[in-house]
Amino acid sequence: MAVLIFLGFISGFVEAVGIGTLVPIFSFVAKNGEVGNDFISQAVFRMFSYFNVSLSVYSLLGLVAGLFVAKAFLSLLFSLVNTKIMADYEKKAKEKIYKNALSANWQYLLNQKIGYLERMLFTHVSFVSRLFQQIANNILGFTSFLMYAFVAFKLASSIAFLTLGIGIAVIFVFKPLFTKTKVFADKRKKSEESINHLINENIVGIKTIKAMGVEKKVRNMAGIFFESLRDMRVKLSMYKAFGSSFVQPIGFLFISLMFAVFYSRSGFDFAVFIAVMYLIQRIFQYVEKIQGSLYVVSESVPYVTSLMRFEEELAQHKEADEGEEDFSFNKELEVRGLKFEYESGRGVLRGVNFNIKKGEMAGVIGPSGAGKTTIVDILLRLFAPTGGEILIDGKSIGSISIADWRRNVGYVSQDIFLKNDTIRENIIFYGDNILEDDIERAAKLANIYNFIKTLPKGFDTVVGERGVLLSAGQRQRIVLARALARKPKILILDEATSALDNESEKLIKESLDSLKGEITVIVIAHRLSTIMSADKLIALEDGKVVEEGSPQELLKDKSSYFYRVYDIVD
Repeated sequence: MAVLIFLGFISGFVEAVGIGTLVPIFSFVAKNGEVGNDFISQAVFRMFSYFNVSLSVYSLLGLVAGLFVAKAFLSLLFSLVNTKIMADYEKKAKEKIYKNALSANWQYLLNQKIGYLERMLFTHVSFVSRLFQQIANNILGFTSFLMYAFVAFKLASSIAFLTLGIGIAVIFVFKPLFTKTKVFADKRKKSEESINHLINENIVGIKTIKAMGVEKKVRNMAGIFFESLRDMRVKLSMYKAFGSSFVQPIGFLFISLMFAVFYSRSGFDFAVFIAVMYLIQRIFQYVEKIQGSLYVVSESVPYVTSLMRFEEELAQHKEADEGEEDFSFNKELEVRGLKFEYESGRGVLRGVNFNIKKGEMAGVIGPSGAGKTTIVDILLRLFAPTGGEILIDGKSIGSISIADWRRNVGYVSQDIFLKNDTIRENIIFYGDNILEDDIERAAKLANIYNFIKTLPKGFDTVVGERGVLLSAGQRQRIVLARALARKPKILILDEATSALDNESEKLIKESLDSLKGEITVIVIAHRLSTIMSADKLIALEDGKVVEEGSPQELLKDKSSYFYRVYDIVD
């Protein structure tokens, strides 16, 4: 920005002097080769004498041409520096915000609307970049304005003083329009955020929308927002046009008035007056540019404020990681007195206790709302318990770095997430050290290898958006292969089979059975057939463990929760 200020002053000075050099040309022609008494004519004459250059119309025109060529190069340099600043800012800002968003804690991310981050990255950052650009343009405009005013003041101080006064007055007269622009820009920002969320939300749920035949109502709801955006855009354009439309007429009237006042006075120098009038006309042009930039600044303020607030929120909700030790698992995983309640105060876990030995397969069952998924989220270190702790080989998992913990804990959820990419890339999923052998091994363990080999392109088959080109069971087994390719020490499945057909469930169950003894597996399941081969079952109810034991042991007890649920399902 310092470079821009310097270039702005130099550029404005060169252009103003270039215009001012027209004075000695007019004087030289009008006075038959005599040098005028104004300061520019005298300065040019002294400069030509110093360099031993004869004063002529051609040498004067050469000087003017040289100054304007220099002005062109300076303007180009200014534009290049300005563009680089904007491009660097956008790149760094987007990288920083995206990094901080990915590093935010899970509780904060859960409360964000769909499409909000995307809007911050591409709309709000662009508005801030646009604001910087307007500041740069204002620097160029203001410095040129000052240089023109300086030269005009040296040529005709009274006229220049009046011009500056009127220019400043014009900006202050239209100041209320800047405030109105800011208010409407804030309303437009909120409407854009709402429509952006609505569109993203409906695209995610487009299948449900079409299946229920509510496209018209969804379209009408969006139409209300589109109409509101149209009205606000028209009003914002009117405010901008209203201010800029009056600047040039004011400038013309002022120049006409100055000519009417001064042309009949004695000592009137027509050459000086022409140069001064041109300088004044340029001053009013820069007043118009500055005014237009102020409208853009006012329009950008709500977006800048919103982006700054978002950055502060991300900084405040950064995921805490106080662990420094490496992952190690040799004996058992113990959940001791685990408690958790959400920020709303709603308690979910009320002192949960259980342990799982290394290599065991444990099934966690219970009614909806019992706290099963919350335990998973705490095991994944997405939430921190509000009471109690989870221990691995006797030490708190909080002492292990989050990155190392998650490298050793595999996760398969009910909500399948696949990229619109090949099966291979979906299994690798940003894994730097996953080799081709690891991919094939994981696919075999997940019982998806044989299916992949039947595809014309094999592992290079594109799965479509969210895996739409595959069945639910195939998608789930690819996600399971993704987790297994990382060779986790602990594998967690959260309702991974609840939406699958019997055949797909059977294939995944076979995969899990083959992992027993090698990987510690924790399965959250409603479908009890998935966990019948588990080493132990942990039944949760109302945030507490109500029973624990092997499936066979619990089935012998007809009063057990597992027996009652299994009997109903069976």
